[in-house]
Amino acid sequence: MNKFIKSVLNKILMNIHMYIRGIFIMEITNENVFEINYNSELNRLEVGKKNKFLNIIKRHKIVSLMFIILIMFSCLNFFLIYSFINVLQSI
Repeated sequence: MNKFIKSVLNKILMNIHMYIRGIFIMEITNENVFEINYNSELNRLEVGKKNKFLNIIKRHKIVSLMFIILIMFSCLNFFLIYSFINVLQSI
């Protein structure tokens, strides 16, 4: 084959690849960032859940668990200090 034909075919294939890759990236962006999904049964686009707080908790389970434990122990600490002060006042 001629070098010119090879270069033209190579450019066409690169453009097709970039076009397909761009569509693929756009689909990933729509699904993950904007949380827009296509429902094939209803034949329409649907917006995902808007509750970002629950999504953050689901993604960061260890940090959420540590935060809950911190709150629990802080409440327990407050209760124990309050009880100790009451015992000292009764003496």
